[in-house]
Amino acid sequence: MKQFKAKILSNKKIAKDIYKVVLGQSVRIDPSSGQFFNVKISGDDALLLRRPFGYVDYDKNTKLLTIVYQVVGKGTLLLSKKTKGAILDIIGPLGNSFSKPTSGGKKILIGGGVGIAPLYSLAKEIKKVGKSELIVIIGARAKDHLILEEDFKKLGSKTFIATENGSKGFKGFATELVKKISFADSRIYACGPVNMYKAMKRFIGESQFCEVLVEEKMACGFGACQGCVVVTKNGTKLACKDGPVFKLHDLVFE
Repeated sequence: MKQFKAKILSNKKIAKDIYKVVLGQSVRIDPSSGQFFNVKISGDDALLLRRPFGYVDYDKNTKLLTIVYQVVGKGTLLLSKKTKGAILDIIGPLGNSFSKPTSGGKKILIGGGVGIAPLYSLAKEIKKVGKSELIVIIGARAKDHLILEEDFKKLGSKTFIATENGSKGFKGFATELVKKISFADSRIYACGPVNMYKAMKRFIGESQFCEVLVEEKMACGFGACQGCVVVTKNGTKLACKDGPVFKLHDLVFE
């Protein structure tokens, strides 16, 4: 974990309420897929708490860090208005990561909404290991909420789209689409809302390998504030410290 300053090189809208920011910094950070960064967006007293963001990509040669985020509140709205040259104070990488990809077999990545973003770096790791069939399922409310479809296709993945209103691809949820794909003997990775994980637990057997990245509100980023509690079979855990990646069947939902 490091604290560093990063300069915004670009901050562009890529879909409805969704932006991609590319950051440059002098330090090498070497994040692993699933980890996140806590970003101080402003010195404003109303925004003292940092905001957690998963990352999309990190280039070890150029040290460029790419983050995709959705405008959902005051902090992300302010971030969306920042322009090239603005400086952000960042802590990270934080949290655990997805298991290191194995060679061979089938790997299925399922992203709900902006949750598909942190799975891109994992897809790159999977392709680097090689000899795996990579299947990506992107779910969104509508066509204008879709992101990173072409990026995944450029990696050579079989990419499927599910939109709730049927404006593109399969009409319905990503979880409904994955049931139409054979996932026997595969390793499944997902990122999305709690309801998506609840649905997945109903049809994915406990013996099936499945890791998920939980979306919780995280303030401190390293377990001090106790604000991101996740209930598991082994008791309560903290998303920022014990996660944000968990085995699907270790999670307990009400």
